[in-house]
Amino acid sequence: MKSDLLRQFRNLFKEEKVRLNQRLLIFFFFLFLSTFIWLLTALDKEYVTEISYPVSYFNFPEDKIETLDLPEFFTLRVEASGYLLLKQKIGKSLYPLQIDILKYLPEIYLQDTLGFSIKTSTFRETIENQISDLIKIIEIKPESVKFLFAKKVSKEISVKPDLKFKLIKQFVLKEKITNTPEKIIVSGPVNIIDTITYISTEFKDLGIISESTIDIIQLKPIKNLSYSVNQVSVAINIEKFTESLVEIPVTVMNLPDSIKLQLSPELIRVYFCTGLSKYNLTNAAQFSAVADYNEIKESNAKKLTILIKEFPSHVFNLKVSPRTVDFIIKTQK
Repeated sequence: MKSDLLRQFRNLFKEEKVRLNQRLLIFFFFLFLSTFIWLLTALDKEYVTEISYPVSYFNFPEDKIETLDLPEFFTLRVEASGYLLLKQKIGKSLYPLQIDILKYLPEIYLQDTLGFSIKTSTFRETIENQISDLIKIIEIKPESVKFLFAKKVSKEISVKPDLKFKLIKQFVLKEKITNTPEKIIVSGPVNIIDTITYISTEFKDLGIISESTIDIIQLKPIKNLSYSVNQVSVAINIEKFTESLVEIPVTVMNLPDSIKLQLSPELIRVYFCTGLSKYNLTNAAQFSAVADYNEIKESNAKKLTILIKEFPSHVFNLKVSPRTVDFIIKTQK
């Protein structure tokens, strides 16, 4: 008895499910049909919208270079049926409008710089022939394309590496950083070339350097300029350094002819650091130390301060001992 009731209940549920599925199918069918009819009606109406039209340029003067950013697209404000506009948007890419520069170039282009413009309305007919006769062009933006040509020149310019690095402890640069090539040929507008003193590499952080290294670094691009090469080889040679010292006499500046100073001590020590390759090239004759008599004259100083006036370019971390010296003033006879 129970099984019969259960069977009848299941059959009822299946019948309700079938009715429900049929209702849903009918609902979606009429929804799709009404949407399709609405879409056809909408596409048949006239609309105003904007579309992008690609542009390319050719036949630039060989001895001139363009210094402005030329538009890659024209914005067309058009009126057409929804169907045509939809077809235009989902269709293949438009073939770019080809603008022959020499055709519009004024005769005065032989001057160093030349500015002129072309009204975009000039190309209306060409564009209309490509897109469709049924699409009406209301407006073309921009209204004109501006050109500014400058005389193209070439110049040899030095390259300057833009680097950041630290040397491992107890090491120093063996020589100045070098790059190959040291100079490159740069070509571009004369008004830009004349203002450039050097070409920089792209910035590069080399971190901590523990040995001599060579790295290839790209040159930093500059708008409207072209380079004979786009990268340089940068060499950084390092070596260990050592400490050393020299003993040198002190010369007194601004000393009157009628006065003689006796310094104590007469010799001072100069401690310094230098790379191992320069150690044997360093001697006392390359250093000079001075004291200024005016220090006594102006402030009644009891000691004279020592200053290092000359020293070799390859030494660093200079320290003087002593920093001051005693003196005895003697009158010249």
